[in-house]
Amino acid sequence: MDAVLSLFRTFTKELIKLGLVAYEAVADAVTSTSEAGKALWAEAQAESRAATRLTSEGARIVADTSIDTTRTPTLDHVKERLREGAQALPQSHRSVLREFLEWMRREGKDVRWLIDRLEEGGLRAHVASWIGPGDNRPLSAGQIEQTLGRAHIAKIAEGAGQSPSVASEILGTVVPMVIDKLTPHGKLLHESLLGEGLTFLADLLVAAVV
Repeated sequence: MDAVLSLFRTFTKELIKLGLVAYEAVADAVTSTSEAGKALWAEAQAESRAATRLTSEGARIVADTSIDTTRTPTLDHVKERLREGAQALPQSHRSVLREFLEWMRREGKDVRWLIDRLEEGGLRAHVASWIGPGDNRPLSAGQIEQTLGRAHIAKIAEGAGQSPSVASEILGTVVPMVIDKLTPHGKLLHESLLGEGLTFLADLLVAAVV
């Protein structure tokens, strides 16, 4: 009997030990799960806050880069600028500009061609001054000759009743003015609108109603 009781006590102790181990394992699991859950929850909260910040930042960026329709160039606005520019020119300058625009039409040239031609000739800084804010950098007679060629300038000058040298000097002033008027707020109009703007200016000068 004593042996049986001793065996029973030993068995009971072992069961208790196993129970304690099992309890500790469950407790560890619960604790571990709880800590993991807390970590996941904290991570989710951090991501949520980051997403909120990104959303706010995105909204701010969109607001900053939204198109300001009051500063978007329109054809009517450009026409008015061209009219004002033409009105400020002496008659000799109007005549040279008229012949220049007629020459461009005959040769199939447009504003893009003119800008590209000037920039390829090392006059990128000049063009930038016409499109951007500030004073327009004039072109010298030599720079005009380099861009258009003497033969073409001679034809323009003949039509305007001027000498090639005088015509070159005048073009060095009126070409920057035209590009400037075509680029309000530093923005170049769409190709088709640029063509319409030049056509309007040419018609204006031919009719001499400026």
